Parts: sequence; C-alpha cells; structure tokens
Amino acid sequence: MVHYKLYYFPSRSVAEPIRQMFAYAGVEYEDVRIPKEEWLTVWKNKMSFDQVPVLEVDGKQLPQSLAIGRFVAKQHGFYGKTPFEAAWIDALADQFKDYWVALAPWFYVHMGYAQGDEEAAREKCAGPARDMLFPHLKKLLSESKSGFLVGDQVSWIDFMIQEHVTVLEEEFPGYLKDYPEVFEHAAKIRALPPIKAWIERRPVSRG
Repeated sequence: MVHYKLYYFPSRSVAEPIRQMFAYAGVEYEDVRIPKEEWLTVWKNKMSFDQVPVLEVDGKQLPQSLAIGRFVAKQHGFYGKTPFEAAWIDALADQFKDYWVALAPWFYVHMGYAQGDEEAAREKCAGPARDMLFPHLKKLLSESKSGFLVGDQVSWIDFMIQEHVTVLEEEFPGYLKDYPEVFEHAAKIRALPPIKAWIERRPVSRG
C-alpha cells in the first residue's frame, strides 16, 4: 500500500482539494499541518522548492499544488473518463492559475499575508480577476447535464472550485453574487457523502 504524507499549514487553501480527494476515495494519509512559527526554522529547507504543499509518496516528495492535484486525481479516478475530459480539467486548472495570479495581491493583503492598502488592491484586482474565470464557469455549469464541471462524474477541478468558492463567500461576501451557478455547484460537492463527512470532522481553520 502506498504511504502518503501531505504537508501544509493549519489552513485549507490549496491543500484542501487534495484532502477532499483522499476523503472521497477513502485513502489513508498523514495530514501534516505545520505550525507557521516553525516554518522557517524547522521545515522550509526540508521541502522541495522550499514551499508547501508537498505530497510525500513512499518517502519521495512531490511539490506544487497543481502537480499534486493532477497526480492524486490520476491515481484515484478524478481525471475524467476520456483524454479529452482530462484535457478540459487541465485547461480549467490552468485558467484558475491565471485567475489566481490576478486575484492574489488583494487576497493576500485581506488575509494578512502581505502588507498594503486592501481597498486599492480590491479596486485593481477584484473585477479583472473575477472576469477571467467566473463567466466561463457559469457557462459550463449552465450547460452541464450532471452538475459537474467536466463530464458526468466528480473530478479534481470540482473539488478545487468548490473550495475556492466557499472561501470567497466566507471572506468576500457578495463578490460572486452574479454567479449563483457556482454556489449551487459548491453545495452539490459539499453534499457528497464522503465530503460532507470530511467537512464535519476536519479541523476548524480559515480558508
């Protein structure tokens, strides 16, 4: 049996879709939550690329959240049923990455991870970032017969988008008010029995 260890901070963020895939698949793993005060002195130089998340697979480290997401999705059946569906999942993940680069200056100031004028960052980032992703998600979900973003079964990108939408609503209420489809989608994913059970038992943490 493969031994997994997932290293991240005591928060959800980019590690949470990986945790949700493990929960849905019923896969055991070590959920290593690194205290932030220990990061620089104890952990940073032990991690590939000096960052987390890192997934350790039988003692070998894999960095970068998108690479980890793709790996776990391929291993446990969250990568679509066809090569074309897999490519669409990749396309959405890449679009999400572009969106996140645009949103991050505002998000990091709001969360206290960076210094700056939050209102100025919001004015600069909020609208352009949102327009890069959510109109496209709205269209995909409006056309979906299954309620999932790609194909007729839950995939890695569903977990990623659900978690992010949940965090946005917690931190920026009203930011996605014109996109009810993404809230319906998020509720659908959270209601999947293994995910519902995971949410009920996971440590309480900010997004």
